[in-house]
Amino acid sequence: NAELGFQWQPNIKRLSKLFLELQRNTLIDKESDYESFKNALNGIILTEIEPINFICTNTLTIYLFDQLYLNKFINGKMLKRDKTIQQTTGIKNVAQKRAGYENYSNTEAAKGFDIVDNIINDL
Repeated sequence: NAELGFQWQPNIKRLSKLFLELQRNTLIDKESDYESFKNALNGIILTEIEPINFICTNTLTIYLFDQLYLNKFINGKMLKRDKTIQQTTGIKNVAQKRAGYENYSNTEAAKGFDIVDNIINDL
């Protein structure tokens, strides 16, 4: 019984909008390929996911996935979420880094969180 990655829930047009906004706000690499991005969020077998190349901080990447999850853009089991984030992004020690962002009051970090919030609110 293979473990699966996150599955995008809404209309696929909203996924391409997410992709473009992540590029425009320099959270993912400009060279990133939409097909691999879409594939990574298509509920495929975890070990077959080609990690998405995020160029923002690990903390911000985890925050993005948490927000996508909480706003029901992606599904997945709560308990498996950290492992799935790791496979999808290549980030290790997800839980530890999340604890880091939950304690943030740092303005630079907060600015990044605002960008993510705006992207998600506009989807």
